[in-house]
Amino acid sequence: MAKKNIIPVFGDIHGRWKKINRIVNHHVNSNGLALSTGDLCNYQFNPNNNQTLFFCYGNHESFQYIEELIKSNKGNLQTRAAGEVFEFDGLKITTFPGVYSEHFFNNGEKIKYFSKKDLERALSIEDPIDILITHEAPFDVGVKKNNEDLGKEIINNIIDHLKPKIVFFGHHDIYLDNEYKGVRIIGLDQPHRSYVLLDTSDFSIRKIKATLENEKEYKYNWEIN
Repeated sequence: MAKKNIIPVFGDIHGRWKKINRIVNHHVNSNGLALSTGDLCNYQFNPNNNQTLFFCYGNHESFQYIEELIKSNKGNLQTRAAGEVFEFDGLKITTFPGVYSEHFFNNGEKIKYFSKKDLERALSIEDPIDILITHEAPFDVGVKKNNEDLGKEIINNIIDHLKPKIVFFGHHDIYLDNEYKGVRIIGLDQPHRSYVLLDTSDFSIRKIKATLENEKEYKYNWEIN
């Protein structure tokens, strides 16, 4: 039986809704919550009950639909703009969505790329935050390619200000468990390979890893047994 304090947290979904819906309906009670770091690509969330999927939108989205979701602030599928706080059953969650581009940071012309104004909105949050979800990775947590750190110090600045209990990021499709100034930082792989369960009673996590069955489909232990 699903536990009220357990929240599945997914990396970038990339349209794999059949698996996401099965995981949510397995782990999440009616009226419960799941989280994602974004890149949903399409929006076929179809829970059996009244579960909510809250996500940090990424760079692979239908941005017209994202703007509609931000305006509505209701329904089973929800997201927020930078600087807004999503409250659920006593939890306070915020996101820093989109990706960095030096061409758009100062003028903020496109929702796909976060801007200086988005950063200012994030830094204006005064409430204590439990969970921060970002699409980009923080700097100096281990996300590297060819010895180049792919993390963004802008994310670190937000963590410094908000001091969340835990941070999740996606975008790079790798699993990573590290910390920055005492804050636990979790990078998430695409959910057909793994996802995590967050226990909000103590903010511990458990990784659920999939295995490749018959060279065709990834399955989790609870699906096999």
